[in-house]
Amino acid sequence: MVANLWLTEQRDAYSVISDMASVFRAIVVWNGTQLTAIQDRNADPVCSFTQANVIDGKFNRQYVPLKSIFTAVEVEYADERNNYQKTIEYVADDAMIKRYGYNVKKIVAFACTSRGQARRYGKWVLETSRLEQCTISFSVGREGLQVLPGDIIEIADKSYANVNLGGRVLAINGRTVTLDAPIEVQGEKHLSYLVNDNNGQRLVRRKISQINAQNKSLVTLDSEPTGLQIMDTWALHTPLVSTQRYRVLGVAENEDGSYGITALQHEPQKERIVDEGAIFTPLSETRHKVEPQLTHLGVQPTLSGDMKVSWEVTSGNGTVKYDIKVLKDGKLYLFKRDESSSELNLADLANGEYQVTIIARDAQGRMLSEKVQSFTIDNPPTPKNVSVSGGLSGITLSWDFVDEATQTEIWASSTNNLANAERIAKVTANIYTHNVGPRQTRYYWLRHTRGINVGDWYQQQGLSAETGADIDAELALLNEKLSQNIIEEVFDTAMPARKLEMIKTVARIDNPTENIGHKQLYNEADGKLYVWDGNCKCGYGD
Repeated sequence: MVANLWLTEQRDAYSVISDMASVFRAIVVWNGTQLTAIQDRNADPVCSFTQANVIDGKFNRQYVPLKSIFTAVEVEYADERNNYQKTIEYVADDAMIKRYGYNVKKIVAFACTSRGQARRYGKWVLETSRLEQCTISFSVGREGLQVLPGDIIEIADKSYANVNLGGRVLAINGRTVTLDAPIEVQGEKHLSYLVNDNNGQRLVRRKISQINAQNKSLVTLDSEPTGLQIMDTWALHTPLVSTQRYRVLGVAENEDGSYGITALQHEPQKERIVDEGAIFTPLSETRHKVEPQLTHLGVQPTLSGDMKVSWEVTSGNGTVKYDIKVLKDGKLYLFKRDESSSELNLADLANGEYQVTIIARDAQGRMLSEKVQSFTIDNPPTPKNVSVSGGLSGITLSWDFVDEATQTEIWASSTNNLANAERIAKVTANIYTHNVGPRQTRYYWLRHTRGINVGDWYQQQGLSAETGADIDAELALLNEKLSQNIIEEVFDTAMPARKLEMIKTVARIDNPTENIGHKQLYNEADGKLYVWDGNCKCGYGD
C-alpha cells in the first residue's frame, strides 16, 4: 500500500492521523496516554474468555441490520494515469447482492492514486461487511485490564457451541492436567491457556495426547504446560468446533468495579481473501443442529387445469417428511401423512375456498416447520362459439365474451398435439389475430381463466386454419414470367427482320420452324452449338 498526498489545509491532528491510518486499514486508538494505530489484519489472540471468567457466564451477541450490510462499493481516488483526476472504482459482490439486496457505499480512498489499491480497499469493505457481522459484549473482573481496543481475543462460549470449550484448571501434575469439566472431542485437539511472564502476555497451545477413559476431565498433554497455574482459564481447540475470534472495540469500567468489553467479529482469513484472492473456508463454531425450514409455499395452475402445490425446504440436518392437510370451505378435503415429495397435484377441484397446510417433521416425528396457503377456486366456463379463419398472413380467432374478470388463454401449435402447444396470448377481448405468415397451418386451443383459476379447454382436438399465398411473391413471379415471354417474342420477330445474328436456344435442333431467323443454335438436347443455313445443321466449327 502506497500513500501519495499533499496536505494543503489545516485540520485537527486526530482527523489527519485517522485518514493516514485508513491507508493501511488501521484504526486509531487513544488509551489516555498514547495514540496507537492498530491494523486490521490477522494476529494471535491475547487472551481467552469463557463462561468461567465472564460475569454470570453471559455473552450478549448483536448482529448488524440489513441496511448496514453493503453489497457494492464506489471508491473515489485520484487516478495517476489520468492526471490525478477523481475517478470512481466500482466493486460489487453478486452473491451478496442476491442474498442481501443492492446496497451501495460511497467512500474516498485517502492518498490513493492506484486503481488496484482502490479496488482492494473496496474489496476490504465488502469482505468486512460479509464476514464480520456480529458484535459481542460481556462483563469481566480485573481480567478486563488485560485487553486494549484493537486486541484480538478468543471466545469459548459453550452455550453457543453446544459443547464444552473452556473452563478453569483444577490441578496440574506434570503433563497431566485436571479440568473443571469433562470434554468430548474427536481428532487432533489442543488446550490453550494464558501466560504472562518476562516475554509478555500470550496464549500458549499444548496438544492433548490422551483423555482418561474413566474421567474425561483428566487430560495428558504432549509436553509439560510451562506457566500454567491452578485456576487459570483454558480453552479447547478441535477440528469439529472452533472457538471464535473478536477484535476489541472498547473497554469500559463499570460502577461496581467490573469491566465491560465490546468486540467485533474478526475473520483471520480476510486479509488473504482481499490481497491474494484466497477462497473463504468457513469453520464450524457450533454443534447446534440447523433444522430444515419450509419456504416458498405456492399454488399454481398446470397446463391440464389442475392446481399444483409446491414448496421448498432449507438445508439442515436429517431427513424431512411432510404432513399435508387440505381444507375446502372449512372442512377437511384431503389429508396425507409422511410424504417425501415437496409438491402435490390437486385435480378436479370444485369451486370454493381452499386452505393448504404443510407440516415438516423429522425422522422422530417432531414438527420442524409449518406453512399455510389459501386460495380460491372459481373456475370460469368453457369457451363457446369459437371460430378460426385464415387470411393472407394471419389467422383470426373469435369466441363469445364472458365478463371483464375473465381472460382467455390461446395456445397454438404447428401440429395437432396439445402437449406441443405454446401459449401465444392471454387477452380479455373476444377476438385475436395471430400473424404467422403466408402458407402456414396452425392448430389452436382456448380456455378461460380468472386469476389462478383455469377453466376447461374448448376441445382436446385443435381448431385448424391456414393462411393464403403470399400475394407479393406470386405477383413478382407472374411478372417475371410475362416479361420473359414478351422478350422472347420480340427477339423472335425482330431479329430476322433486322438481320441480326444471335444464338438461339432450342429444345430440338431438327425443328425448322423454331430455327427461322437464326444461324447459330444451341441445342438443349445434347448441349452443343450448331450452324443453321435453313436446310441443314452443322456442328459449330465444322
